Amino acid sequence: MKTTAEHSVTQEPPIFDLTPRSLKEEALKITNTTTSIWDLVVAGVQIADASFENTIWPIIQDENVKFEKQRLLLFYASTYPVKDVRGASNDVSNMLTDAEVELFSRRDMFLLVDSVVAKAKHREHAQDDESNHYLQKLHRRFLQIGCGVADNALRNDFKAKMKRLNHLERDCNRNLHEETTCLWLTPNELEGLPDVILDRLKEGEGSQAGQLMAGSVPLFQELVLLRDETARMLGYPNHFARKTSDKMVQGPQMVADLLAEIREAAAPLAMSDTNQSINQSKFN
Repeated sequence: MKTTAEHSVTQEPPIFDLTPRSLKEEALKITNTTTSIWDLVVAGVQIADASFENTIWPIIQDENVKFEKQRLLLFYASTYPVKDVRGASNDVSNMLTDAEVELFSRRDMFLLVDSVVAKAKHREHAQDDESNHYLQKLHRRFLQIGCGVADNALRNDFKAKMKRLNHLERDCNRNLHEETTCLWLTPNELEGLPDVILDRLKEGEGSQAGQLMAGSVPLFQELVLLRDETARMLGYPNHFARKTSDKMVQGPQMVADLLAEIREAAAPLAMSDTNQSINQSKFN
């Protein structure tokens, strides 16, 4: 039976036609728009008058718009066939992460958000669970960027290290995406694979020795050391403790205890399965 209702596309698919220059221009528009919105909030709201509606809500509205645009700009880095465009997308990622570090290092906005958090704790401004969850998450983002560090020089040093960390992570990911080397194995090492699969593999020519991703080794080493240093600057014993501080399982010790409990419970079952497999193999 035919229907007279017309079907229409509710949302047009994205068109990936940006150039390296236009990618950076779009990213700059996003960061400038966010900065302008934050400036308006800070200029128009006093700390004593800060509320969810006049402080947090403008941030949420801006994020809803900009996150969709950011995802498209960053999508080029891992999928676009032209290397220059992928490189520009990686540069855009650095621009956006640097801009976020600058935003969440702003003491003026932090004091407003901190005031809203304090009022929420004292039930002065009751919000629903979802809004409270977002508020706590937003507040932690300021603290994780070092906005809670009182000393101005130390806070600026922390901000510079966070930017460097973001760049290192992006460089390592770029090396991974751009890497074209592969793993070469001898026929003996592939023993057991069906011939139908072996016949499809390419045979190597010349010497295939060498390390993979050698260029990322010094980057990764610096990244690990910086993660540890920035975690300690915020008062955490290590990077793992910092990353799990707002998770359900908080801290390395809780993770270790949980794994030990799982291991203790699973060990008898694993031994039983192992013995069963051994007995079956004897009959076969």
